[in-house]
Parts: sequence; C-alpha cells; structure tokens
Amino acid sequence: MRGARGPKRETVLGCAVALAVAALLIGFAVADRAWGPDIWRGTAPGWPGGGYGFAATVGVLLPWAAAAAITSFSQVNWRRNRARSLGWSASALAGAALSALLLLVVFAAFRPKKRHRGYDCYREGGACWVHTQYPYVWAVGLAATVAGTALLIGGLVAYVRRRTPNDSPPPTT
Repeated sequence: MRGARGPKRETVLGCAVALAVAALLIGFAVADRAWGPDIWRGTAPGWPGGGYGFAATVGVLLPWAAAAAITSFSQVNWRRNRARSLGWSASALAGAALSALLLLVVFAAFRPKKRHRGYDCYREGGACWVHTQYPYVWAVGLAATVAGTALLIGGLVAYVRRRTPNDSPPPTT
C-alpha cells in the first residue's frame, strides 16, 4: 500500500511542474504581445544611443541577470538555514524576473515570417518597425550578449584566481 502512494505522488508532482512551465510560457507569450511593442516604442528612441544602445544594454545585462538568478538559487539550502534560504530565494526571483524582462525585450524585436506580418508588426514599436528603424539591432544585441558573457567569465576567472593562492608551497624533503 505504501509503495503505491509514492509513484502516484511523483506523477502528480510531475504534472504540476509541467503545467506550471506551460503556464509560464503562455504568460511569457502574452506579455510579449502586450508589453513588447510598448517597451520598444517608449524606451528605445529615448535611450542613449537610441535603439542600438538599448539593444546593447539589454544584451550586456542578460547574461549577468541569468548568472545572478542561477548563483542565488544555487545557494538555497532550506535544511541548513531557512532565513538565509529565504533571502537567497528572493534574490533568485529578482534575477529571474530581470532575465524574463530582458528576454521579453529580445523576443519583442524578433520579426515574424512574411505571411504572419500584419498591421501590428509595422506600427510604432512592433517588431517590423524595430527592424525598419534599427536594421542591425540583432547584430548589436548578439555582440553585446557575447561581450557581456565574456566580461562575466573574465570576472569569474579573476575572482577565482584571487581566491586561490598563486604560489604552491615549496616542496619538503
């Protein structure tokens, strides 16, 4: 009797996780349609450097926000210290929320295939408008993401080198 409850509980938990992921993806798609054009229309033209500066800023921040979320979440250990884990969880949620917002900005600039383009695509802030106003926004965003990732890795390498001793101890005979 006891063994029958375990797999059932795992199945229910697996279904709940799958439904939560599906709900997040649907929510992300709805948010992309609702807020994406407004973000590009309202923010990009006034950003230093215009749309290209905005894409560069988003590209540099994206790997850092993802790293903040992952690093914070890896520090959570509810069994050891609940209060500290609550703080790390809040930090991880903030990093995940920032990552989601930045991804929303990136996905809002993706231009759909020609057969799926309508009036909404060409109005101010739409994906086609973004590519008309800033034709190389994808290249700037990609280059900035690569640069942000390189800065993150370089900073991590410098941190690890600083934390480990440079000299090995002299051999003893």
